[in-house]
Amino acid sequence: MSMKLIKLLFKILVICALLMAVIIGGIVLYMKYYGKDVLQDVLSALIKRKVSFEAISVSPDQYAINFKGFTIPAEVGFGEENVFNAERFSVELNEERFQKEGKVVVERIIIERGSLNIVRNRDGLFNLSNCINPVIQERGVAYAASAEGGAAEFYNFVKNVKALYIRDSVINFEDYFVAEGPFSIKCDELNVAFAAEPEKEPRYGAIPLRCEITFGMPTRLGRGYFKLDAEASVLENKIDADLNINTRDIDLMQFLPYFNSYTPFSFNEGVFSSETRFSVRDNYADSLTTIFFHRLNLVIDRGMENARFLEVSVNKLAPYLRSGRGDIVFDFVIKGPMDRPKIGAGPRVKFAMGRVVIEELGNMLQQIRKLRR
Repeated sequence: MSMKLIKLLFKILVICALLMAVIIGGIVLYMKYYGKDVLQDVLSALIKRKVSFEAISVSPDQYAINFKGFTIPAEVGFGEENVFNAERFSVELNEERFQKEGKVVVERIIIERGSLNIVRNRDGLFNLSNCINPVIQERGVAYAASAEGGAAEFYNFVKNVKALYIRDSVINFEDYFVAEGPFSIKCDELNVAFAAEPEKEPRYGAIPLRCEITFGMPTRLGRGYFKLDAEASVLENKIDADLNINTRDIDLMQFLPYFNSYTPFSFNEGVFSSETRFSVRDNYADSLTTIFFHRLNLVIDRGMENARFLEVSVNKLAPYLRSGRGDIVFDFVIKGPMDRPKIGAGPRVKFAMGRVVIEELGNMLQQIRKLRR
């Protein structure tokens, strides 16, 4: 290769680099002075709700758009609290699809210090009912998968958005519909890591997926915790998954209005922890949940139908469900097709029921013997 050719290639490289710098600079300036309003309008049209943000920056090398102070304002009739707000909201695009087709395909989403405020009003309507438009058909916005149906919608999402990270965020739920409302539940320190795992060889078109969710639940008694670990294989027509869900020190009194409204049970005191192992194979669910109740003070509403029967049954079962530490241990299983699973008693509850039956049979035999005398 001659020196003239090397110099020519070097000049071309320098010119290309300068052109790229000018283009990138132009994009950044456009976003700074003109793109904010345009993007706000486009995003508002996509989710059918007005959105706003304080500032925007572009990372051309990562094909990423970074929003600061991203907000979805309150809906009319649901108070003044924003539906959603995030200090940082980043969207990374698929570089290959953008270069080859000029299509915008969201591949990675990062939310930091976000706040989601869910409200149910006195009519039972949620403030999120008109917030999400799952079908995106705007020009220039591509969707890599086109399958339809229940499992297929999740497959479509995973096929496109290969990673979703939520860090140090909060969910607030305020319910005006339940009796004794308004009633509030808060989940803080929410962290979500949801990502496809391309390093695991996919089989039969499956997308391997890993998910971890943790959050805390502050209460008058301290803090409760929730953690979910999941591994899944996502296909167009089904999801095979293994989930481990663990809770610790959740205050039952947080949910008292719902127990009072929908069940014959109420509580004066109680904290619970739980372990759930849930698996799905070929749309068939199989799970076992074990709940540990601490300092449980259960009350049955005697005005409810069959209250006396429930009270007697609970009192008879309780001694056989009590652990060595004095906790009440209750378990149940969920098995069957995903569209019609059945809930049944777990091993501990079955054992307790069996002991109660044996005890009752013994009492009946004693009564029979007394009659014969």
